[in-house]
Amino acid sequence: MFPSYRLTRYRGKFAITWIGDDGQRYRRSTGTDDREAAQQILEEFIRGSRQRAVRQPYRVEELWDKYRATLGTRPAATTMGHEWKALKDRFGRLRANDLLDVDPETHLTIAEILSAEHVVERRKAGRQDGTILTELSRLRTVCNWAAERGMLKGVPKWAMPPMPRPRSRHLSREQFAKFLDRAVVPHLRLFTVLAIATGGRMGAILDLTWDRIDFERGQIVLDNPERDRTAKGRALVPMNESARAALLEARDAALSDYVIEWAGDKVASVKKGIRAIGKAAKVGAVSPHDFRHSAAVWMAEDGVSMSEIARYLGHKDSRITERVYARFSPEHLLAASKSLEVGEFTQKRLAKRSPGLSNTKVEKALVLAKILLASPPEATFVQLDEVSDRFVIQLKNGVALAIPPAIMHGVTGILSSQLYEVRVIRRGRTLQLQSLGVDVSLLDLLTKALGAPAEGMRRAS
Repeated sequence: MFPSYRLTRYRGKFAITWIGDDGQRYRRSTGTDDREAAQQILEEFIRGSRQRAVRQPYRVEELWDKYRATLGTRPAATTMGHEWKALKDRFGRLRANDLLDVDPETHLTIAEILSAEHVVERRKAGRQDGTILTELSRLRTVCNWAAERGMLKGVPKWAMPPMPRPRSRHLSREQFAKFLDRAVVPHLRLFTVLAIATGGRMGAILDLTWDRIDFERGQIVLDNPERDRTAKGRALVPMNESARAALLEARDAALSDYVIEWAGDKVASVKKGIRAIGKAAKVGAVSPHDFRHSAAVWMAEDGVSMSEIARYLGHKDSRITERVYARFSPEHLLAASKSLEVGEFTQKRLAKRSPGLSNTKVEKALVLAKILLASPPEATFVQLDEVSDRFVIQLKNGVALAIPPAIMHGVTGILSSQLYEVRVIRRGRTLQLQSLGVDVSLLDLLTKALGAPAEGMRRAS
């Protein structure tokens, strides 16, 4: 998108005002206080700015630097520095608009040809498709951003490697115990304990300072109030006993404000150290992010709800959590699988559809039924409510009864799929399924469905 230019009043005349890519406000006087004249000047200014932007012979490296500058101090700006090392030799000095040109022999754009070559070369260098995809995706983002601002004539097409399957490696509790036994270097051991106890990302834990460790309230604040906001949330989590013990020991020996430190300095990364410990513990290749996955899996296996796990991990949307971790929950799809029981197991499933009540609740229900059914019941209408999965009987005295289909089947032999056909006859005292020639006394139905109160009422009548 181009900047949003608008007319504003400035020192008695109209001025063209806009916000630049750097976030600063700019103003240019039109030299007139006549709105119509100022509007014409504005339109000419906009046309001219677009033409100048399109004509500007930007090189890809210039667009990369301009986009990176908009990120400020966000982590992505640092990441772009590493990504550019892999891209600059092939794309850097290229004029950006040349990416849109079509090769007459292959009928592919220059962007498609160069990106395909990049994929082949990076694979030969031993890089995984996930890494290559990240590099080219960033370049695509830069070009899309430039095209929206008129610095590029159009949006290039790219040859991208396939999306790799998400890495879902996690450690079992036994594997983690072996790993922790081998984690003898203090800062790596502390990181390991905090990573599993908080489910935090490596960056959040390495950024953690002692002023965000609240021993009194038992809380760990992973979010750094001084960092730029990003899409990745950081949570405030409870301090469990494992974390508390490790933190108290580390605090006594602290030499800096950072919880994870080495010789008084902040630790930039623990990837190599964690990988070495995993190898020594013989639990395979372990990355710092594996602890975050492990924490989520352990919580899911213990039956913690997906919404609670999402909050613990700092996910803004629990659907992300469900997509990755729901399969580890013992309740995952359990109800769905029970709906597919067949043969002798079908009746067991139906019997479990209505949860049992305590003796106190049963007694209260019977007393209430006796009051409400003080006279022989007469129905005004019946229907199967799909939302609650209950067969609803509306009585003339205002009472509405909701009976599980399993009970209806057990009492009358009518299947759930046939309840739609049931109608009221004989002044509301009988229910009929005409297609099967079945007539059911409403009083007899309630006798079996509600128990003693209806039975006593039936004898009285």
